[in-house]
Amino acid sequence: MVTITNPDFIGLTSVTIYDVAGRLVKQNKVSGVNNAVVMNISELRSAVYMVVIATEYGQLVKQLLKK
Repeated sequence: MVTITNPDFIGLTSVTIYDVAGRLVKQNKVSGVNNAVVMNISELRSAVYMVVIATEYGQLVKQLLKK
């Protein structure tokens, strides 16, 4: 599991995970304001992924290392 916290309660629209080749691996549509989004990543293999967090104000990209 991976938890993406939202302490400022910004309106999230989606959380998307891509592999290093840019292929879509997992997507979670979110509606409204949430203080956290939890995604099950147990089916993903050990690797580095890019997590794109889309909000009402734009996008944020973070790196995720799954061991």
